[in-house]
Amino acid sequence: MTTTTAIAPSLDALGWIAGDWIGTLGDQTVEEFWTAPRHGCVENKVRLSSPENVALIELMMVRDATTDSGEPTLTLRLRQFDEHLEQVALQDMVLSEQTASSVAFAATGEGRLAGLSYRETAPGEMQIDVTLKEGPVVTALVTKR
Repeated sequence: MTTTTAIAPSLDALGWIAGDWIGTLGDQTVEEFWTAPRHGCVENKVRLSSPENVALIELMMVRDATTDSGEPTLTLRLRQFDEHLEQVALQDMVLSEQTASSVAFAATGEGRLAGLSYRETAPGEMQIDVTLKEGPVVTALVTKR
């Protein structure tokens, strides 16, 4: 069961996301490995691949932060690399909403993404929505391994 009531920004409340996830994004396989919250940080490694090759490696870091007015928030830093480990994108985001079973981030500044959101749809199942600045929302459905 998912909870839709907003909560105060909390890195510790992201414990549900920790683990090894696999699913599809269009005709590609998406694999995500999220660490448990520790030392004010949660990390994520993503591999997007087809049967022939790895198309993209992505690294993310979610951290505790404060707004300019001193309010607690979370930030997300994302870096994407091609199959040769050449950086192809970087993006910074800030928390836009958090519940006990979901978290959403909005882009701050340049980049091709407008936002990312993660929602536990059932125990061991998660929906990832990638909102592009130009184009549709792309959704990946993943399950915990």
